Amino acid sequence: INWYQYCVTLSRMKSNTNRLVLSVILLMMISLQQVQAQDSLQNKKIAKQVLIKKNIENRNFTFIPNSLLPLGGHFKELTYEYFVTLRHDSLFVYLPYFGEMHMVPPDPTGNSLDFTSTKFDYTVTEKKKGCWNVFIKPNDQTDTNDFSFTIYDNGTAYLDVSNMYRDPISYTGNISAP
Repeated sequence: INWYQYCVTLSRMKSNTNRLVLSVILLMMISLQQVQAQDSLQNKKIAKQVLIKKNIENRNFTFIPNSLLPLGGHFKELTYEYFVTLRHDSLFVYLPYFGEMHMVPPDPTGNSLDFTSTKFDYTVTEKKKGCWNVFIKPNDQTDTNDFSFTIYDNGTAYLDVSNMYRDPISYTGNISAP
């Protein structure tokens, strides 16, 4: 029943009782629609939480940073498509780096955060319900980057990257399926 039909029906009714009954029915229908919308939203939220947990357990996710904070530096928004993608046995990293170098790395002209690794350690610890710490240590990279993620079940994630030659750097972003 739409609003126009309700008004026409209401104006045709002669009895106040009929008007009251129709008004109660309309209010119940509106309430039922709101409850269904809330249930649908809750179901989507639960499905997202389950998917994120499954992707973490299966080593299958992509981190898309939207900002970074270098040690002693200023917060920077990122507009380019940088990423860290984990696909079971492969790690793909393409991240910007800002900060100081403390020792000369084997390749001082290269970006230590642009590589692919197939030999890495992967550790997951559930901090609390809906929050995980994921630690990734590539074993085939000379710069020895350590990636420490804090991932929440709403898809928000934080990444701290440490390096033996350079200052650490932090990223804020989101987790999604690759």
